[in-house]
Amino acid sequence: MTGIVLPIECIYNELDGMIYSVTKIDPAAHSITIQYKVKKNLPLMKISDNNSFIFYLELKRKAKHLASFPLCVDVMPISLCRRTENFEDIQLSEAAIGEENDMIQLQVFQTHGLATTSVQSLPTIEDLVVDVSSCIPEVEEMSNETGSEIISFFKVSKSDKKQYVLKCIDDSCKWSFRASRLGGTEMFKIRYMRNDHTCSNNIILADHRQATSSIVGGCIKCKYVSTKTTYTSADIISDMMNTYGVSMSCEKAWRSKEKALELVRGDPTESYENVPKYLYMIEQTNPGSITRIETYDNNKFKYLFMALGASIQGWEYCRPIIVIDGTFLKGHYGGTLFTACTQDANNNIFILAFGVGDLETNDSWEWFLLMLKEAYKMYIQTYSGTVYPLGDCNDWNISDDVKARIVLVPDPKRKSGRPKVKRISSKGEQKQSTKCGKCGKYGHNRRSCQTLASLKKKLQKKRKLQDL
Repeated sequence: MTGIVLPIECIYNELDGMIYSVTKIDPAAHSITIQYKVKKNLPLMKISDNNSFIFYLELKRKAKHLASFPLCVDVMPISLCRRTENFEDIQLSEAAIGEENDMIQLQVFQTHGLATTSVQSLPTIEDLVVDVSSCIPEVEEMSNETGSEIISFFKVSKSDKKQYVLKCIDDSCKWSFRASRLGGTEMFKIRYMRNDHTCSNNIILADHRQATSSIVGGCIKCKYVSTKTTYTSADIISDMMNTYGVSMSCEKAWRSKEKALELVRGDPTESYENVPKYLYMIEQTNPGSITRIETYDNNKFKYLFMALGASIQGWEYCRPIIVIDGTFLKGHYGGTLFTACTQDANNNIFILAFGVGDLETNDSWEWFLLMLKEAYKMYIQTYSGTVYPLGDCNDWNISDDVKARIVLVPDPKRKSGRPKVKRISSKGEQKQSTKCGKCGKYGHNRRSCQTLASLKKKLQKKRKLQDL
């Protein structure tokens, strides 16, 4: 890689001469075409004169990133430029691909009026635009990197440890892509790419085997960063059709969702292997914490218990009531989550311990309660105080100043409100009804009776008094 500095008042002819000089290309034998990429889905723009070069410099000055608007320099022998036949008839072969010095990709980065130029070689045999030249460690990573850009174009023609070849799903189409191992390393480098399809769009859109669940999962993984987001399989199918023009089945959408969740949250199988490490670090970073893990004879997960040191110390200031509960887990392997909680002085829920079991059975509950008792019993035995008895009052040894102190009963307080006419009944006392002696009815007495007595009863009462 070589760097050059462009003058501020540089013109197109000077740029053309610098490229010939740095790349050591013979102007008499080869011609170059300078182009740059504006956006991902737009065609390349060509720099052919001073006006187009000045326009490119203005774009670079206003760009936020130094790597914006990369230059692509296409090198072609002058003998090929003078030929009039159609280059689409040229067949791809190992001999026609050529060496790495057949095409130069140039990227210009502008900094405070100065431009730094980096040159990198790529192979080609015809007027092609190749704007990818990054080295990717693994073939699978390379496929994922380029899969979102050519997601509806190709099928794998050859894939081994030395090269990776893609072709269009239509055999008559000239679209192709080739990458091979870089030297004796494990790196792969893109050697050749023809990005123009000569087939019909109906053929391209009819088959999407190249839109694997891994590639689609990488495109939609940002949708599952927040746990509050609801992104269903139907949403995946709709977005992939609207964004990439890819049609997929519900089964593939579901697999893509699983791949995206795995990229965001990790593999559940690997997470179980890290459980002992997490528990060890909890005990190291939170002194006083108690963790336990139990497995079957074949080392498969069975039970887990965790009580943080802060929860154990806070139990002293909470209400002496423990509430336990269990709920099912929605992960790939399922299970049951056990919790033990209480209520603090502010009437808020205070978590004491967590537990995880394979099933909600009597054995799992018994194990969780035993671990809970062991964790808090250990703390109580270590830090709990002792309450001593007072003994017989006749044996008390009281000092004279305490004996001389006099404490009298307080003055009784009068209750607020008017005195009650009716006595407050005791607990369990049955309600008694009063019978009136004047009218013989229940519910009142003679004094509060409102019934008028008949004249016959008054005369009978008067005669009884006279007889006496």
